[in-house]
Amino acid sequence: MTMKAAVLAMTALGVIAGPAIAEYPEKRIEFVVPWTAGGSTDARARVLAPKFEEILGQSVVVRNVAGAAGTIGTNEVANAKPDGYTLLLTPAGPTVIQPHLRDLPYGLDNFDFVCRMDLVPLIFMVAQDSPYKTMQQFVDDAKAAPGKLSYATAGVGTIPHLVGLGVSHGYGIQLKHLPAKGAADAMKNLLGNIVSAAPETEDHAARFDVRVLAIASEERSQGLPDVPTFRELGVDLVQSNWQAIYMPKGAPDDVRAKLANACTTALSDPAVATAFENMNSKVDILTGAELDAFVKGQDVALSELLANAKIE
Repeated sequence: MTMKAAVLAMTALGVIAGPAIAEYPEKRIEFVVPWTAGGSTDARARVLAPKFEEILGQSVVVRNVAGAAGTIGTNEVANAKPDGYTLLLTPAGPTVIQPHLRDLPYGLDNFDFVCRMDLVPLIFMVAQDSPYKTMQQFVDDAKAAPGKLSYATAGVGTIPHLVGLGVSHGYGIQLKHLPAKGAADAMKNLLGNIVSAAPETEDHAARFDVRVLAIASEERSQGLPDVPTFRELGVDLVQSNWQAIYMPKGAPDDVRAKLANACTTALSDPAVATAFENMNSKVDILTGAELDAFVKGQDVALSELLANAKIE
């Protein structure tokens, strides 16, 4: 047999072949949380990371890249290689709100959407040792001394900031906004009595020594049955925070599908659902075309809200 014939024979038998196509994932995956450690997004990421490891068979690490209302870490992911190894976990602020507020090097169209994790109502809270026992007491004091009372959030243009603006406008009061680097720092400012109040997600009520004055939900929360809704108090303020996993635009469809399946599987695990419930969060999964429509719809709705709000 000639050399040429031998090569042809081995090729036919599959002995000689091109390089095998590696199956995703073949290396470590990184969850980038654009907020400080200890906040609500960070807590979710650290619950999900070990489940993703089990499902995908690769290590998953959480890395906090805080600053500029979440836009520093978000921009890093927007510019990462779209191969499925760098993922962003964040609420809507850095992706859906911030691009409408300032000139950023990225926009919503720089991302593909992997999955929505949950929906969490916003609350308005004070420290447990605060003199304010009710929302009306807080409002009365704010009206008596405009600009005296303040509130902390994770940053300008975050959902909590919009709730703070909603409280100011809804009650006709003047509050001072003190943005922090993330939810954890905002809570430190509240508990350290640096600020008077903080609008944040409902899960913070279970994790910190606070008193909740009102909740921005359609109905009272099962976890906070004694807390009135803003609507009960005469202010039409309903706002939830949703957290999602994103990836840089342009990843292969099969990689995105595999990550969406991992997210759905992880969030459907009873232990993960319980961990989210312990954070007063309800798992609410969206993937695929439904998620695309949801995020784009939120982008339109929040852009209209921002157009009518005075961002301070």
